[in-house]
Amino acid sequence: MFVDFMRYLPDDLLFKVDIASMAHGLECRAPFLDHKLVEFIGRIPTDLKLRGFTTKYLLRRAFGEMLPAGNPAPAEDGVRSADRGMVPGELRGYLRETLLDPAALRRGYFAPESVRHSSKTTSPRAPTTATGSGRF
Repeated sequence: MFVDFMRYLPDDLLFKVDIASMAHGLECRAPFLDHKLVEFIGRIPTDLKLRGFTTKYLLRRAFGEMLPAGNPAPAEDGVRSADRGMVPGELRGYLRETLLDPAALRRGYFAPESVRHSSKTTSPRAPTTATGSGRF
């Protein structure tokens, strides 16, 4: 959550929302970023915010009954700027080994199960040749 607040939100999501909203003359609000709400959420145990790969667990439990019956949850595509293949194959093992090192795990920055899952599901990038072709 710390990394999301310090990097992903300001450097990616909020930046993109700002550009898109200004391009269309819209005023956007981020109600879940109210500092009092963020401070409160920061004190909630992680297992109430995330269950396995179910995100927003507590939010879904708290407000699930307020949604109309038969209203399926929309599929979330996300807006991540980096694709799943952002770590080249030869570095994937090193990155996994580094993030799953006991010293790194003690810091608590990454959930070990998420690191294991991500390193299994990332697809390798096309190799870059001397002419500069390939995906990047």
